[in-house]
Amino acid sequence: MGIGALERRRVVVAHGKLRSDISIPSNVPLGQTLNVLGLIQAGTIVLLPNGHSADLALAPDSGNPSNRIPEGTLLTIINQTALGKSDRASKNSAAALRGTLDRTVWWFASALAVVSLATAWLNASAIETEVLPDYAFNIASLAFGLAALISAISSTRIPAGKISVSALTVPPVLAFSAGFVSVSPRLAESIHLATLCGFLGATVAIAIVHLRCGKLFTMNSTGLVLGTLATASALWGLTLQLSIPETLAAALAAGFAPLALRILPSLCLDVEDGQLIEYDQFMSGKWTVRGSTPKTASAVTEKDVAGMMSNARSQLATGTVLFSAIPALMLPIVLTSVSGSTLESIGALVLAGCVVVSLMLTPRQAGAPLQRWVPRAGAALVLAQLTALALLSMQEGGMLIAALSVILVGLCMVGAIVPVSRGIRSLSLSRFADIAETLTTALALPAACVAANLIEIVRGMVS
Repeated sequence: MGIGALERRRVVVAHGKLRSDISIPSNVPLGQTLNVLGLIQAGTIVLLPNGHSADLALAPDSGNPSNRIPEGTLLTIINQTALGKSDRASKNSAAALRGTLDRTVWWFASALAVVSLATAWLNASAIETEVLPDYAFNIASLAFGLAALISAISSTRIPAGKISVSALTVPPVLAFSAGFVSVSPRLAESIHLATLCGFLGATVAIAIVHLRCGKLFTMNSTGLVLGTLATASALWGLTLQLSIPETLAAALAAGFAPLALRILPSLCLDVEDGQLIEYDQFMSGKWTVRGSTPKTASAVTEKDVAGMMSNARSQLATGTVLFSAIPALMLPIVLTSVSGSTLESIGALVLAGCVVVSLMLTPRQAGAPLQRWVPRAGAALVLAQLTALALLSMQEGGMLIAALSVILVGLCMVGAIVPVSRGIRSLSLSRFADIAETLTTALALPAACVAANLIEIVRGMVS
């Protein structure tokens, strides 16, 4: 008996730059049908719309739900041999784009800048016992500023979709150190002003790197860092201009970090209107045939899609590291600067707790190891800071209680090793984690406002 019309399915096959509308039998293996049509060869795979590879040995109407091909499915044929060649070519080009200067020198300069930052902060905090004279910091500021300029100009040109850790970290760190140590500790609000100068210097340095990498308004990894540093500079400058303590700026930055980490994946993939839909192919009905095709619509090539996805991955990796490190850098300022008010202290503790829980639970759906473990490392660092501050503020009896609590938590973790190692899965726990993640991400920013005493600040400004 021949195959009737009801036993065939119409599908769209994308192979290279061509699109073919074909009708395939529903009870014949997919690989056999495509091989007869001359659409596949050795080393090719067929992708379904959900991103999974189709089993060519099964028929479209097979009982396997993951391999079922309904009417109108788009089948994408990919040549793995060609992809392997392009990957090797991209690796060779990335190796050829390495920095012209030895990276060891720049990392040593960055470490020296961090040490100078710590010394300058100590000198500003303990002005009665002067650590170093002012002219020493002025010389260090000039040296770090010159090093930041040289490193920014001679940094590796980062193409779209690539990440150079040296170019993203060394120039901003050196420029921040140059701006921070240039402020005399004898000025009023010296630490606040020094932080602002540091952020301004880091913004200028990363702006130079960004301009060397591509267009002015291209949002790649350097553009993401530039936008974050520019926002921090504006926040610190506004609080300094309005005579508001820097606790507000630090609290807002720490409270916004979990939300930024949550929405980051949806902001990385920037697709123009008309790129995801081929209007000319689908505008065939009587209601759409007279419509105008958007100007941005053009043929979608493999090179365009690969560049777009590579750029999105670089932004996601850079943003994950950046927004995971911000709470660990800002929360010590908030926790050590809150006044004796009970409400502010509770707000600071709630802020720290929300940040820890959000950073621990947000990466559960992430697939890459960097997106999974970097936020959790940031949460662990914040938790370690909380523990250190709690131990420093406790008396002998409180330290004994803290030690017993740590032992109890350790025993609970040991008891949880067995079910976790067996791959325990619980739908109720997963739903509880979703609720906790949503609540902590949403409450982090309000808790930051309470910890910074924003209500009293606004009331004083409008009174």
